[in-house]
Amino acid sequence: MAETVTPKKKAAFHEGGAFQFAETGSEWHNQAQQALASLSFPSSREEYWKYSRVSKIKQLELERSDQEKATQEDVAFDLVFRNGSLVHNGLTLSELEVEEHNQIWQSIGQLEDHYFLALNAVAMTAGISIKVPAGLQLAHAIKIKVESSGQQKVAQPRISILWEKGSHADFVFEYSQNNGALCLTNLVVDGEMKANASGSVNQLQQPGEQNYLITQIDATQERDSRLEMNTLSINGTFIRNNINVLSGGENCETVMNGIYLPKGEEHMDNHTFVDHAYPHCRSEENYKGVLNDRSSGVFNGKVMVRQDAQKIEAFQSNQNILLSDDAGVNSKPELEIYADDVRCSHGSTTGQLDEEPLFYLQSRGIPADKAKQLLVEAFVYEVIGRMSVGDFKAQVQEVLEKRQEEELNR
Repeated sequence: MAETVTPKKKAAFHEGGAFQFAETGSEWHNQAQQALASLSFPSSREEYWKYSRVSKIKQLELERSDQEKATQEDVAFDLVFRNGSLVHNGLTLSELEVEEHNQIWQSIGQLEDHYFLALNAVAMTAGISIKVPAGLQLAHAIKIKVESSGQQKVAQPRISILWEKGSHADFVFEYSQNNGALCLTNLVVDGEMKANASGSVNQLQQPGEQNYLITQIDATQERDSRLEMNTLSINGTFIRNNINVLSGGENCETVMNGIYLPKGEEHMDNHTFVDHAYPHCRSEENYKGVLNDRSSGVFNGKVMVRQDAQKIEAFQSNQNILLSDDAGVNSKPELEIYADDVRCSHGSTTGQLDEEPLFYLQSRGIPADKAKQLLVEAFVYEVIGRMSVGDFKAQVQEVLEKRQEEELNR
């Protein structure tokens, strides 16, 4: 575990060397600065942050790191962002077109509503744009490492992904720390999926027990496309995931799967929004949480069906298990429907482990702790079975098995 660091107080969060504003003079940057200047730091008084207190982040005295260097371990990844700096570009990216980061600003219209999105736009530490050429079918997933190191560092990378017509590519983001403590990563991903394209964005989040992670993924889909999002949150003082998808053409399919496993006093928050603007589309969300000790979680998923978006199928499920009387979760699935020919449903459950199967396993000679482990595995593995990226699915299973063993031995 990283050495414990005590945060220092700071007068104004986005002032100082950690958030040096690049004076580009471009229109998008001027808009971003104006948006940030008009926004206050988020608080629980706002509906969007109602169940997540971010005041601890405001107290951090963060520093912007110098240019980082690649390490021997980085060769296993196609892209590596260390403290927000791009340090490694793997050979497998030769199949993709990588453009300058000043072309990637696609979400500027949303800045007025999202503080951390505006902060990233103004004070980005590194950015890259990836284009998957039309018709290209990548068999291997592109692995992207996002790592924190040092103490009280801020990283604000931004990545734009364009799937051109008929292409396929999967992306795996691995968040980790290398002796990082009280670091903040504020990552933004812009995704655009053209007609008949497919792919996935997979996140394995282990930023570290003392670190803070905020991610925002904004994606648009054109007709006949399929986008899958898989998010596994393992550890982190504070994790907030914002995923927004516009179903912008007929016959789109959107799938979101999530697992969050906070312990101690960790907090993990998943906010999703699927906007069905065209008919004959389908979306499915399945999020499960297992919370222990004094940890807390949030699931706020919203599905909107526009007036002309008939023949929509939208399903949303959030289920939670509390392993401790002190753990808690706030679940808020939402449907906002303006069309009349749709099939939509949502549901949420929160409770303890079922006593009947627990008693059955123990009656067969299985110790209580091992019996709980088996029930937790069965609970979350139903989500894993929905994931389509084989390598990521295997990686998730391995990580979960390791986590379960740690829980048994602590």
